[in-house]
Order: sequence, then C-alpha cells, then structure tokens
Amino acid sequence: MPDFPRRAPGQLLPALLVATGLLLAGACARIVAPSGGPEDLDPPSLLESRPASGSGLEELSRIELEWSERLDKASASVSLFPDPGFGLAVRGSRMVLTLDSPLPEAATLVLVVPGSLSDRRGNRIETPVSLVYSRADSVPAAALDLSLTLHGSGSVSEHCRVELYSEEQEAPLRVTSPDSLGRAIVPWLGEGELLVRSFEDRDFDLLWSPDQEAGAETLVVLGPSDTLRVDLSLSIVDTIGPGIVDAEALDGYHVRVDFTEQLSEESGSPGHFAIVDSSGASVAVLGVWLRAGRESSSAVVATQEALGERELLVRALDFSDLLGNATAADSIRVEGTTEMPGESLMVSSHFPASGQVDVSAAGPFYITFTDWVDPDSLRARWRLSSVADSADVAGTIEMMDARSFRFVPDHELLGQRQYRFDLLPGLVSAFADTMEQGEQWLFIPAWGVEPGAVSGTITGWTGGRDVTVQAAPAGSSGQPLYAVVKASLLPGFLLESVPAGRYTLCAFVDADADSSWGGSAEPYGVFPGVVEVF
Repeated sequence: MPDFPRRAPGQLLPALLVATGLLLAGACARIVAPSGGPEDLDPPSLLESRPASGSGLEELSRIELEWSERLDKASASVSLFPDPGFGLAVRGSRMVLTLDSPLPEAATLVLVVPGSLSDRRGNRIETPVSLVYSRADSVPAAALDLSLTLHGSGSVSEHCRVELYSEEQEAPLRVTSPDSLGRAIVPWLGEGELLVRSFEDRDFDLLWSPDQEAGAETLVVLGPSDTLRVDLSLSIVDTIGPGIVDAEALDGYHVRVDFTEQLSEESGSPGHFAIVDSSGASVAVLGVWLRAGRESSSAVVATQEALGERELLVRALDFSDLLGNATAADSIRVEGTTEMPGESLMVSSHFPASGQVDVSAAGPFYITFTDWVDPDSLRARWRLSSVADSADVAGTIEMMDARSFRFVPDHELLGQRQYRFDLLPGLVSAFADTMEQGEQWLFIPAWGVEPGAVSGTITGWTGGRDVTVQAAPAGSSGQPLYAVVKASLLPGFLLESVPAGRYTLCAFVDADADSSWGGSAEPYGVFPGVVEVF
C-alpha cells in the first residue's frame, strides 16, 4: 500500500478584503415603513461563471462568479485544486478570484465553493458547487459518488470534511464536504489509485484525530471514465458513553435534555428517563422522542403532570450512543415552569402523502404528531380502508416514540386501488389540548409481490392432450407464467403463485413441447380481456 500521509496540514486561503467608503451627502429624507412580502428562504444559486466552466480555454488569470443574491461576505470562501495562490473579493452578488499566476498551458484547475456559502439572510447553499477550468482539450472524466453516514446510521454534520489524496502528493488532491443528505460527488478525477478520507472536523483544525473525531478512509482505483460509488461509515475509537450537558424546561409539560453525542433509538424509550422533585416525589413520564437533525443529540421528555415552578432532577438511566457505548446513569437539575405549550396538538407529518401513488403495498405507513399521543386512543381513531367498498384493512399500529406511530397491514394492499386513512377527532394531549377536527388522506399503492391465483375453464378442446396455460404481464415488464393442465383435469385449470398484477391469459396445445405457441399447427385460445390478480 502507498505511504499516504496520515494527516494533511491545514492551509489558510489568502483573502483580499476590500473596504469601501460611503460618502453621505446632506439631504432631506422621509422615513417610511419597509414594504411587505414573503420571507426570503431561498439560498443563492450560481447564475454565471466568466469564463465559462469547461476545457479549451485560451488563458485563465481571473474568474468571476455571479450569484442570484447578494452574498454574506463572512461566509464566502473557495478552494482551488491545485492551489496557485489567489485573491478573493466579494462585491454584492459577485465573487471575483484573481490568480497569483496565470494557469499554465494544458493545465486543469478545479474550483470548489463550500456548502456554507449563504446570502445576507443566512440561507446556505448546503450543496458544494464544483467548477472546472482547463486549457487542455478535455478534462479528466472519472468521478466519485460518496455516501457518508455515522456508524449506527447517524447523519454526518455540517463539519464533515472529505479529502482525496494521490500517491504522488502529500497535500490533498481535492477537498469538499457532503450535502445535508450526506452525499458528496467529486468530479473531474484522473485514473489511478486514490485514498479517500472523510472525518468530522469538530475542532476545525483540518486534521483528523481518529480517537476523538469520527472518520473513515479507503483506497479506490479509478479507470479513465469511471463513476465509482463509495459508501463510508464514519466511526471513532470510542469507549465512553454519552453524558448529559444541559437541560431546559421548554414549558410546563416538556423538558429538553442535551447529551454529548447522539443517543441510540433504544435510549429514547420512557424507561430510560425519570424526573423527581426536591422531596423525591416522581413526575410521571409519558414518553420521549429524540430530536431529529444533522446534529441530533437531544431528547424531549413529555410528562403527564405539570412541572410547576420548582427545582427538578432529571435522570437518564442505562442509555447508550450510536456505537453502543453505555452510561449507567447521569442527572441534571432544571427549573420547572407553569408555562403552557405554545403549539397545539396536530399532525406534523404522515406517509404516504395525500394523493401519492405507487406506494409500497406492504407498508409500513407512518404518522407523527406535534406532541405525545396515547396509543390506545390513536388505535381507536386511526383506520385504513378501501375506497371502493369501505372495507377496513387489518393491521397493527406500532408506537415508535412518544409522538410517532406506524401502521403495518396484515397483507399487501391491492395495487392500483384507492385507499384512505381516516383520523377521527378526539385525540387529547397530556395538557388537555384536543384535536377537535379529524383528517383524511388518500393514496394509491403499487402492485405488491404477494401471490394470488387464477382459475377457470378451458372449452373448445377435446383432443385428449394436455393444454398449456400462459399468463403474461399486461402493460408492464416481467416474465410470463405457465401451467400445464393434464387432459384428465380439463376443462378446469388452476394457475398458482401468480404475483399481484394485471395479466393476459391464453391457452394452447403444445404439440412440439417447446413451451411456446407454434402457430396454426397448435390449437390456441385467448381470454378476451385483462385479468387482475390480487
């Protein structure tokens, strides 16, 4: 194995700061209220690069990037590979890079804008932008498609860093970061062997500390035009369990508990948390849910009774992180409150969405509320039925956490048929907030894979020979199914283990035993229509 560097020294990118003086002339002015309008939630998008990204450039000493919005100067940075040295200026919606020396003939330069770039309202682009400039006739065509997760299925954070090294260089050949889904695409790579390293750079020193920061590395070999998919699970040499670092009473019925790292799903059950007052009396815990997000390390504990204005002790018992490192117990004190929750009980999300088609016929189907919901009360109010005949679908409602549930049908739903979820009114939260109105949403499942059967009769044949029945998928891909019906069993036939779907049916006498109809020499018949198998 090549002797790749274990750590790459960080290099600060030079920046050109431009101070602009604003001359104010005395004049009469009238103060007016700002105009209204929708809040800007869109991140900036790249409109134009001058020169345009690509190959065959005659010269390159300056690059201008025009964005759709004025940029936050503090968030503006770029990386060049290889780095020839450059200055960076930000003027409104424009970024201007000036190279210390022109790009040599036949050379290629890759520019990466990190996902942290934002507009002046703080809207980040999230997904890094990569551009290539080459004075050669073409650019390298290989690429890496990286999928990054934390060991234990956790999401990588915005501090995650991806580095690529070649055998010839100690400095990184390329550096980028993943998007919010943990995916990083690295284009314009040459063929050969590369070391791929990714890690959580929590201390911002651009160096991987394997005993403190989750990371992983692997060797890959790229061909001239390969696009190689690589899955990396970032882990840490960690034997220490998580601990509590902070807690806050969000209102009179909810306490947020912050941990040093993400907890395992099993640690989110009510049995792992307890709350007591100064006298040792317990506050009943209804349920717990773990905060979702890229850096999820919090749990919300929902209580049955109001916390009140008193000092409380929150205990976490037998909990673990994503690596399975356990902590026997930890606790923290928090001041309770009588403040009522500010958000009413309602459905925050459900799957499938209303009107969604081609949903998995086997489920599971999900519903999440804004707060704790009693499982028995939900089971009495949440039903799935077929629209055609209003028949209820049998299944099991399972509690995932204090506010999330899933419905698993006993059998697959019928494909291409409309189904309806009904949530009846009457659900009550721990603080007596009632959902006075129900909800309803429709969806259409795809064909499932549970098999059915086709039976019928064959008429018009009395030749005393066996008959072959064929079921061919109608309007979809798939292999035909065959069944040979013995002459002694005619006219009835049964075609078993037929996956759900739409089929055309035919029958023929296979005189030459080649498992296919041989034309007019072999008697043939067809069912006039399409058969649906459920």
